[in-house]
Amino acid sequence: MSELYPSTEFVHRLPRDSVPPAVVFTDTASLPSSSSPYWTSVSCPHLVAHLDGSLEPLGPAPSGWFSRSLQMSHVQVGGATAGTHLITILMRTIDFSGYTHNPAIPQRPWSTIGHSVDCGVYTPSLPVGSVPLGDLEPCQTIVTLSDGSLGSWGLFPASAASSPRITMPFDRSCTGWGQRRLTSVEVSDLWNTPISVQDSFVQHGFGPTLAEFARMPPAKILASGADVLCSYYLRGGFGLWTDSSADRPIKRSRVSAVPPAPAWSPALGKTSPAPPTVGPAPPAVGPVSSTVGPALPTPATVDPAPSTVGSDTQRPVSVDLDALDATIRKQDGQKADDAPVPSHIWENHFRDTIPRQWDSKFMATFPNWNGTLPVVSPLHPNWRLRLESYRTLGICFWRRNVCRSFWKWVKLKLPSRLQRSPKFYVKFVGGKYQWTKNGRSNYKADLLGMFNHPRRIKDWEPARECIFKASECSWWDWHQGSRPFFWRWPKNRVAWARDGQEHFVTKDLPKYTRAQKTKVWRKLSKVRERMYINVGLVLSLMHWFYVLKGESDIRMVYNGTASGINDCLFAPHFGLPILLFVVRSLMAGYFQADMDIGEMFPNFMLGERLRPYSGVDVSHIRTTERDLPHHLPEPLEKIPDWERERTRKWERWERNWMGLRDSPYRSIQMAIIAKEMAYGSHTDPDNPFQWDQVNLNLPGQFGYDPTLPWVYKTRKDGHLASELYLYVDDGRPTGFSEHQCWMAARRFCATCSFLGIQDASRKRTSPTRTPGPWAGSVVHTDGGLVALVSQKKWDKMKSMLEELHQLMQARDDKKVPHKRLEQIRGFAIYVSRTYDWMPPYLKGLHLTIDSWRSGRKKDGWKEKRPKSRFVIWEWEGEQWIDVQPDVYAEVTADETEAPEFVTPVPRLYRDVEALRKLFESEKPSLSVIRPHDSMTTAGYLMGDASGKGFGSALWEEEVDIDWEAGYYGRQMQQESSNFRESNNPTSRLEQLEKEGKIYGKELFIITDNMAFEGCFYKGHSTSEKLSDVILRLRLLQRRTGSIIHVIHVAGTRMKEAGIDGLSRGDLLEGMMRATSHPLTFLPLSQSAEDRMPGRVKGWVDSPTTRTAPTTRTKNRPLTSRVLAPNPTADDRRSSPQPCYIRHSRQIPLSTI
Repeated sequence: MSELYPSTEFVHRLPRDSVPPAVVFTDTASLPSSSSPYWTSVSCPHLVAHLDGSLEPLGPAPSGWFSRSLQMSHVQVGGATAGTHLITILMRTIDFSGYTHNPAIPQRPWSTIGHSVDCGVYTPSLPVGSVPLGDLEPCQTIVTLSDGSLGSWGLFPASAASSPRITMPFDRSCTGWGQRRLTSVEVSDLWNTPISVQDSFVQHGFGPTLAEFARMPPAKILASGADVLCSYYLRGGFGLWTDSSADRPIKRSRVSAVPPAPAWSPALGKTSPAPPTVGPAPPAVGPVSSTVGPALPTPATVDPAPSTVGSDTQRPVSVDLDALDATIRKQDGQKADDAPVPSHIWENHFRDTIPRQWDSKFMATFPNWNGTLPVVSPLHPNWRLRLESYRTLGICFWRRNVCRSFWKWVKLKLPSRLQRSPKFYVKFVGGKYQWTKNGRSNYKADLLGMFNHPRRIKDWEPARECIFKASECSWWDWHQGSRPFFWRWPKNRVAWARDGQEHFVTKDLPKYTRAQKTKVWRKLSKVRERMYINVGLVLSLMHWFYVLKGESDIRMVYNGTASGINDCLFAPHFGLPILLFVVRSLMAGYFQADMDIGEMFPNFMLGERLRPYSGVDVSHIRTTERDLPHHLPEPLEKIPDWERERTRKWERWERNWMGLRDSPYRSIQMAIIAKEMAYGSHTDPDNPFQWDQVNLNLPGQFGYDPTLPWVYKTRKDGHLASELYLYVDDGRPTGFSEHQCWMAARRFCATCSFLGIQDASRKRTSPTRTPGPWAGSVVHTDGGLVALVSQKKWDKMKSMLEELHQLMQARDDKKVPHKRLEQIRGFAIYVSRTYDWMPPYLKGLHLTIDSWRSGRKKDGWKEKRPKSRFVIWEWEGEQWIDVQPDVYAEVTADETEAPEFVTPVPRLYRDVEALRKLFESEKPSLSVIRPHDSMTTAGYLMGDASGKGFGSALWEEEVDIDWEAGYYGRQMQQESSNFRESNNPTSRLEQLEKEGKIYGKELFIITDNMAFEGCFYKGHSTSEKLSDVILRLRLLQRRTGSIIHVIHVAGTRMKEAGIDGLSRGDLLEGMMRATSHPLTFLPLSQSAEDRMPGRVKGWVDSPTTRTAPTTRTKNRPLTSRVLAPNPTADDRRSSPQPCYIRHSRQIPLSTI
């Protein structure tokens, strides 16, 4: 308690010279026994609260004491629970035997559950059939629905604080209704816990403890009961309900008992905002705690309030960030090259950061200061104007540092005679510098030797271009482009930054000399002026086109496929971050921002071998004296200086160009190296990417917390570490507070500028909990962790569905264009990356698009063919078979080009109608990433199906096993094993949904059927019935708001767990014997080395085993390196770091 209330002094025993208490408040658990000597040492009244809703009176009063009990209903005093509680007063001065009745209890307007519900917490949607109907007026009773949940328009049972599910209006639901359990904050609000107490508990990470208040009588009972008892038996009381007549022993209150108006409209089924009638709403973001790792503190809503700053008298004061929310978020207009820079973002953060640094400096100067920090503004009233002057001066210092750092680097590894001190050449005499004897000649000789030294002869021309581009920079933009400052890169990557990486060339490069005219003069002139396209040897040209970029700009794409150069290159596979990577470092209340690398591909050099084959025909856009007056859209008075000596008709690319097969791989490779440099040392306390330890919160662990990531890094202060994710050129920094998120973005962008990589300041956004789209998805952390798509993509998907619906009805023959179907499918797959319930509805599109192929039935599914005597093998584009070539020709003879129109299969009609209903809402649907309720526990469903029977067991960490077993009928026995194995857990979950036991939960389905696992994550199967099962499971997931995982385990583990025997009616095996916890049969959190200590290491170190990955340490022999991670920790969604490491270090074989 001292942590929650630092200004309050807590003592275990009163000092002897202290003032005796007037009243003692206690409960039945803490009350001393009647024979205790305590009662002889005190004389003040005692008010005793009966815990756990007990109505049993106290035992005999201590000697000389008298007791009187008062029974009160929570509804009487304005509560929302149906409980009746008992409060007892103990006094020494009054004998209660003379009182014939208890005092009257003042009445207050009662409330309902809905008044304590936090609308900002995500609520799983109710299915259409479960939506409450009728006149839902607030009632003074417990409303129990058919599914066992409680209606939010009724009272809450006092005996079940955390178990009931609440059905409540939810405007973000497709049905307008949702259902979930109450959070600990909401439960404490039902028990009338003061909002200050709630905030203190949440701030210090004790949010789950708030639910313990449900053991006590509600605060309204305590307050009104104490006031009534003390007012009746002790004159004065606390005065909550006063009366003008002081002589009357019974105090009454004339408070209206009419219930408040409902906060929703039953006819419409939508939530309408209404002011709270009970008190302030509980905070939307609750605390997060973990029993696996350290407790995580509550995310900071805002950083500590800055000191007062002076007002700007020369220009308007900076606009508030909330008022500029639409501008701060990343918009399509920010993608344009000429978009303005939102400089107010930097100014606002500068304004908020300086006071924080001032306070830190003050505390460092006065470490023993215990008083309030002085309110002193370190900012000048005209600080905005002076900030521009600082930027002008700062860019000059930056340019000087770039030049000095190169000269400092260039002298390394040179002979000592070339590293002489300046005093060897000049001396200071008479107030000026003079050459020493032979100083001029020595300086010229040493400088010439430095330029011609074989170790630095390749550096001068690239360095000249780097310094020139740096000299043309402003604070916000690289006006003449950029080139990597190669001398600042790691030693083993200096050649890559200076000359470009080597290419994976697989065959002779082509010679494409067909010229192409273009009207995009401005785009080509820009890259030519920046020397991205320069003069040089040209052996082959390229083809180009352009695509839209934003709303008013275009992006040039150079088609390496048409010129044939892509056929000669090989680009290794590399991964890009997905939505599940980002949420690994996010929790409810965390912040995200947007930053962008400018000119991502031209930032980095093209390999010297490919430059002659990347030619561009510039004869029609090159400026000459003859066509100067009329050729250009904006006539110039003279030929630009950069173009005056460039007289060739063909020029070539010297940077990575868009359209080259390996440009993304090579550019992202360099960006990852820059990211590693920005991360720096994780032990540096000033590093925004600092972290202290890596925590494993894995399914199968005792104490697994569904609200936390599976693998996450924590700082020393307990928060999740800040991260930065790069999706090609789009960066997404994260942080637990607005300041930390901004500092993470600043550090990476500063590292990019240090390395000569452009930072597109115009695309920077301010940290927020509701950022714009990134990598195709939008992640919001306000009130929970949810994913959605942007409004623009949601509307586009809706329009495509309507278009598809009209296409199927437009033609008399009911055929639809094949090409347009492929375009719609491509965008639908893009949207399905955010919504995992969408892939099952795309099966109709897949079947329709491929329905023209041979071996297809009318409904689009493949026909079952007899087993062939041959097998077709395919590897890296090559195919061969194990029989005669004429057999292979018969198999592939029907593979012709697709027709222009195809006939929709019946399933497409159903899928389109279903998708139209799912996308009928005006706002994008929300997809839950992780449960937000800290009281949520994970459920494990282990199921198996034999030939004749089935069995499944459901358990939570601290709940008994709920098992089910039975036998199949004749029809089900004839189904495939894949269908039976997948239908068994799906049917069980549907039954649990009717019982209301899986709403808002995280569920792990354990199966030994690999086909079921693969089809679940793919979304569909070649089997029609198996696809329907996956569709049912995804629909259930969407209805209940649950998070479902399907995990494949070996069949032997099913037998050890007793589930295989359960499907056969055996209840005496594995977990069914109740001798071990069910999680002991499911070691998802244990590595192979943990399960069998020493066996993996012994096998690797055995002389018969060839161990390729080895390492040699100083004074130690060559040893093997074994990586044996836990199964769930090795999941690609949990650990993207191995992909980054492989990408940043992979090099072509020709350079080894």
